[in-house]
Amino acid sequence: MSEKRLRLRTLSDFWTDDKALLIASGAPFEPAWESSVPTQSDLEAIAKAYIASHSDDSPDFVLTQNALQEVVARLSQEVSSLWQDRLTEIPQVSILSSADYQLEFNKLSKEMCDHLGIEVDDAQEPLCPPSVSLFPHEGRLLVSDVCSLPARSDNTYVVSHTPWKRNHLEYYLAQALATSLYAQIRGDWKNPDSISLNSLSCDSHYILSAMLLYGSETLARSSHPEWGLHAVYDKVFDFYANSDALPLYRFVDAYVRSVGKSLAQLAMISGFHFQPKEGSLEVLFTKKHPFHEMRVRYFKEGREAFS
Repeated sequence: MSEKRLRLRTLSDFWTDDKALLIASGAPFEPAWESSVPTQSDLEAIAKAYIASHSDDSPDFVLTQNALQEVVARLSQEVSSLWQDRLTEIPQVSILSSADYQLEFNKLSKEMCDHLGIEVDDAQEPLCPPSVSLFPHEGRLLVSDVCSLPARSDNTYVVSHTPWKRNHLEYYLAQALATSLYAQIRGDWKNPDSISLNSLSCDSHYILSAMLLYGSETLARSSHPEWGLHAVYDKVFDFYANSDALPLYRFVDAYVRSVGKSLAQLAMISGFHFQPKEGSLEVLFTKKHPFHEMRVRYFKEGREAFS
């Protein structure tokens, strides 16, 4: 349903904007301006700058529970304004030592997988989980007391731990809070047996990732240029090089720019069907969802339909 004819922006269009964002972020290099796509030297420079930014062990933010709560409260307002809906409940935020964080992350991850019917054995537990993690089924947001980054050195897997930088922490928190909003408006919040989560298609996962990145980019361009390197790094390595993910990002961009849909409205869909020759996109919904009619109406009319 809801078929639209849209002009999808090209990789060259995105890269033009991304080069400007890199410069605004203060990245310590200048991309090849004459190139319509990232060159190999651009990719290497982006990766090097990203790793270097995480390797700096001079903190500019003292991580305390009060300081964290203040950042979460401020970013919650920014995310709500961007997505055009509001967080009805702020996640319970916990700061844990890196060792305790790993244990709690593994426990909550296994719980969530069990609820979704996904089998996970201990060998699949990550050696370096993300330093900020959201668990919608519990309404909890975990933050490690250090920022961890995995890397390979001489064929050995190593993890570096550095004090938090404000821009790193805020970037990850903003994405976690956006995921909280996504879960709440879809009915997945504190609902471990959610049909919505169980019926997510591969497209839906990519669409969520695309929406999170699109939102982070938008905030970086408007009020957080210090997030620019993070956003471009994620985009280049997670979307540019992924033939499954890039079309979904182009879809999100087109619906926000050309159709005027909010990110919250896009959160209602389950997937889409793109017909390249006709240049049309058909938005898809999972009819077996218990709130199917509500989701379709929300997508069409937005939050105003329920006020």
